[in-house]
Formats: sequence, structure tokens, C-alpha cells
Amino acid sequence: MFPPSAACKRPVLDRHLLAGQGRGVCVPGYNPVVKPRLIFCMGSNQEYADLSGEAGWDYGFRSTEKPCRPDVTMIDVDWKKPNIARHLAAVAEHRPWVAVCPDVTAVDQWGDRIALAHQMHALGARHVMIVPKVTPWQFVPEPWIILGYPVGVGEGSVCPFATRECGIPIHLLGGTITGQLRAMLHFPAGQVISGDMSAHTKAARFGGWYHPGGRLQWQPRIQSAVMDAGMTGKQRMLRDVRNSFFGIQQCWKQQTIDVSEKFACML
Repeated sequence: MFPPSAACKRPVLDRHLLAGQGRGVCVPGYNPVVKPRLIFCMGSNQEYADLSGEAGWDYGFRSTEKPCRPDVTMIDVDWKKPNIARHLAAVAEHRPWVAVCPDVTAVDQWGDRIALAHQMHALGARHVMIVPKVTPWQFVPEPWIILGYPVGVGEGSVCPFATRECGIPIHLLGGTITGQLRAMLHFPAGQVISGDMSAHTKAARFGGWYHPGGRLQWQPRIQSAVMDAGMTGKQRMLRDVRNSFFGIQQCWKQQTIDVSEKFACML
């Protein structure tokens, strides 16, 4: 069993002492450890959203869906078929910590994407995430821009992701906890400020859950027959999802690289 949710919630000091109107606040004698934000990004499933909150995760949803929690940190976009009007409406309504801009998949898209990023920022998104999949880059970095790195698409496949030395904060998109921890090592220490994942909800459909060490575990069928006696399939799945939320949260706190002082004020 995992500890109560209060033990997994983000310390109040992290955000309130380091964030003030978009600028870092210097607190004499206080040097906090600031971990990247961990976000569960999935709409239309109230039970998963409630479990993520119980485990202390931030929450996000895709603008084509309906949010299941009022505290929206991230608004994702359907990058294959973006509905721009609906996306902008969601940003204006929820004013998230970060809103995702549709991926840049062709050089001639840079102008439209950057104009859209400015529009989302003006509508209330504190930060806007650009996901570049082509080179050369054609934009001037703003202090509110975050770069999204898709995890699990193959190392070097994102342009070959020149962000490694660009000095712009990074968000890790999707994948598993082990994939995100590996990806984090490819960037300068402290440059990754957030990550989102939901792969553990799929693993739970087949009896898998993530241990606090970051490993995916499968319950043997014989053991399952004894431990799960009297439980429905949905009850078993929700138990495994809950275990993963707490396990990944613990792993995230223990193994992720602290956010650098340069970017801590963005959290």
C-alpha cells in the first residue's frame, strides 16, 4: 500500500516562494529543491482524474475533450487534426499554466504557429509549448515559451532536437516514467521543468502497475486469483491505476533532476 495522498502533494513553499508575477523571488537563507511538474493529461475519465489528484499530480486535458478537474494545469491539442477555435476557447476559459501549440511539422508553418502561441498567451496561458519537428527553427524565444520533447518517438527524431543547448525550458511529452527519466539525461541539468504521461492507465488494463522504483510490474495470474478474489475487472484496474499514480509520483520525486534556479520561477 502507498502512503496517504497528503504525503505526495507538492510542498507549498516550492511555488509560493519562487513564483511572483512571473519573476523569481530571492529568499535569504532558503534554497529549496524544486522538482519538475508532473502532469496527468487526460480528459473524459473522472475516476482517473480523481485518482491523479489523490496522488498529488497536476492535471491537464486535450481541448477536444472535457476536463474532469477544475484545477487545469495543461491544455493539450490534437496535433494531427487541431481544432484551433475550440482550442483557443478552452485556453480562454481555463487559463492554464501551459497550453500546447500544434506541432511544427513543416518550415512554412512557423509563422502561423508563433502567431498562435502569442494569441494563446494573450488569452491567459501562462506559458505556451512549441513542439518543433523541423529545422531550422524560425522564432525568437520568449520568456513564456516552453519546448515540448515527445518521449518514445525515437531519440534524435525531433529535429534532431537542438534544444539540448538552447537554454529554453523543456517539457517531456508522453511516454513512460522510465522513458522520461532517460530523456531527461539528454538535456543540461535543470532544463526539464515538467512532464506529462498517461501510459500507466493502459498498462492497468492488463494487470500492470508501476512500482515506486519506476519499474512496470505484472501480477502473476495465480497470485491474482487469490488476491483479487471478489473484485470485478474494473475494480482491479482502478487499483492498479491508483498504485501507478502513487508509484510514479514517488519515483518522480526521488529520481528526477531538480529544476535549475534559472527556470524555477516558471513553476
